Amino acid sequence: PNRAKPGTTILVHAGVYKTDFNDYRDKGGLWLHGMQTFVADGEPGKPIAIVAAGDGEGIFDANDSDRYFNIAAADHLYFEGITVRNTRIAFYCGLQGLEASTGLTVKNCKIEQVQYGILAQDGRSENFYIADNVFIGRNPGDRFHPESGMASGKTDAGYAVNLAGKGHVVCHNYVANFWDGINVFTNSLADPALGQQSRAIDIYNNDLYNT
Repeated sequence: PNRAKPGTTILVHAGVYKTDFNDYRDKGGLWLHGMQTFVADGEPGKPIAIVAAGDGEGIFDANDSDRYFNIAAADHLYFEGITVRNTRIAFYCGLQGLEASTGLTVKNCKIEQVQYGILAQDGRSENFYIADNVFIGRNPGDRFHPESGMASGKTDAGYAVNLAGKGHVVCHNYVANFWDGINVFTNSLADPALGQQSRAIDIYNNDLYNT
């Protein structure tokens, strides 16, 4: 059974928490994939929160795993003040037609050396609040990726934020060194009968550099 009930707060103390997904003895369940999978839900007004304890930077180093926080099956999660680095997808919230998350908050976090910061491509995603974060991609910081050209080419970093669905707010973030900075995923399933059109998404006062 899930020990984290709605309203649970998990404090992250200063230090580097580095995944070793080759160690099958790991009691954290990260072996073979290096991925933190969440299935417990919070509730509106009572999220399950993972926040900095306030005694220094808490760094989750994914050690080049494919994705780190897999939260596609969990609703009303809250992350604040932590650092996630060295993974393809920092916050995986579902691909189109598969699964979707509701009520995700990511505030005051640093997400660096990633291909995707927050990926939520299913049109049933709802009510994300993404604010005051720093997203640093894998493209070179002094120029756009040398293998990219116009609307095609190659890039080491895709999107800082890639969302479908409705009711999202993305504001006051710093984004650098991605192909696209903040993106509404236009290829998501958008059957009007299912109410899955991407709509009511507010994106404002973000600083985008080298995209």
